Amino acid sequence: MTRMAPRADESLARWWMARARASASPAAARALVLMNSQIDVRNILASIQTKTLVLHRRDDRDSKIEEGRYVAEHIPGARFVELPGETHVPWWDSDDLVDEVQEFLTGVRPTRLENRVLATALIHGRRRLDRPGADTRRPRLGGVAQPTPRSRATGDRALRR
Repeated sequence: MTRMAPRADESLARWWMARARASASPAAARALVLMNSQIDVRNILASIQTKTLVLHRRDDRDSKIEEGRYVAEHIPGARFVELPGETHVPWWDSDDLVDEVQEFLTGVRPTRLENRVLATALIHGRRRLDRPGADTRRPRLGGVAQPTPRSRATGDRALRR
């Protein structure tokens, strides 16, 4: 766990270990680690023909950043992004990673929601009440008509429109 998410607290470390024990036998876990550490994909990188984003954390304790750069350099047209941090697992400290993926897929950099506030409200169907013979119905807020005594009495007529 210290290599995958060095800043993980004790509760996350316990969860991770329980997940690992439940997902594979010790022999299967060892085989998976060996497979992931011994696989060599260098000879097929040049054959990848799809848009590719390679993300790598600068101080990743599980994989060297040079390995990420190598992968990106050998996939035609790949984009390499170096992210700050040391965490290897993508679901820990993931905001910057998710932002890069969203921009890669949509072409638009996401806006941070914590900096946004509701600044306007839509008023629809507003009527001037200072004109002679003006309608006294209330304006619509957010596209939903606010009921008045007159609109309740003429509801059938409004439904037929």
